[in-house]
Amino acid sequence: MTPLGILAGAVLVTDGANGISKEIAHYVMDNKQSEGLVAEAAMSTAAFMGFSPDSGLGIYKSISLVANAYSVFGLFRRPGTWRLFRYLPADYYRKVSTMSRPKLTMKIVGYGVKAKVIFDLMSVTDAALNES
Repeated sequence: MTPLGILAGAVLVTDGANGISKEIAHYVMDNKQSEGLVAEAAMSTAAFMGFSPDSGLGIYKSISLVANAYSVFGLFRRPGTWRLFRYLPADYYRKVSTMSRPKLTMKIVGYGVKAKVIFDLMSVTDAALNES
């Protein structure tokens, strides 16, 4: 394992711990302003160094994004990474390749209607929350 991979893994573990602490703060302690322990430490460090706390949060999120991208795209470089997927059928679950065109069209339209209903429900819920 490369040192860069180890660093990316450590950042991902820290980011996961930050996500857990953020959710605990939101749901258990009812602190909706919390960004998580690690993110708030980054914000405090930025404020201590004379920068705005938002700059610290931006740096933290940028490092987390780069580590996530490295973990995903780093797998592409390793030989044999996709070997498992060579033996799986391409259309195992949905059977899209054997479906007739009209049936496939109806499925796609159904997914679109379902997405619109979900979006409308989310919009109504968000509007109700913003009004109160």
